[in-house]
Amino acid sequence: MPAQEITAKRYAEAAFGLARDRGEIDRWVADLAAVAEVLNDKQVRALLDNPRVPETRREEMLDRALAGVSPLVLNFAKLLARRHRVDLIDEIVAAFNRMVDEYRGIVYADVTVAVPISEDEERYIRDRLSAMLKKDVRVRLHVDPRIIGGVIARVGDHVIDGSTRTRLLALRRRLAVAR
Repeated sequence: MPAQEITAKRYAEAAFGLARDRGEIDRWVADLAAVAEVLNDKQVRALLDNPRVPETRREEMLDRALAGVSPLVLNFAKLLARRHRVDLIDEIVAAFNRMVDEYRGIVYADVTVAVPISEDEERYIRDRLSAMLKKDVRVRLHVDPRIIGGVIARVGDHVIDGSTRTRLLALRRRLAVAR
């Protein structure tokens, strides 16, 4: 794991611990999204990165730009600015959101099908995966005609391959051995 990713994860862990302990996870999710939007603005970034701009002026600008966020999230944004870690905001937000999902028992499944499927079929796949994993599964659907038919589901490191292509390849191997 690259050093920048480790640093971002540490900031996210600190923020998540604070949000969880205070019962403010949803508020932090929304506020961190607002912080990311502000900190990714080119003009804001130029001001924060300019060593000639006094720290008090930077903080005043953040106070105005982030007027609606909670005081703790505002202080978090100011801390990132003071430590010159503004460039980590997207990684921090992504890591924070992964922690929120894990805390809530949500996992994401990349599901590949050969042809587009209906909402009912997608719901059926989601429900089956949720029952198997005993977690709330969110499906990210992909269409790949090369699998011929069936479904391939990837959840983290786990792969459930029910594709027609894989079944045909297995049959081919069995027939080759039987000769």
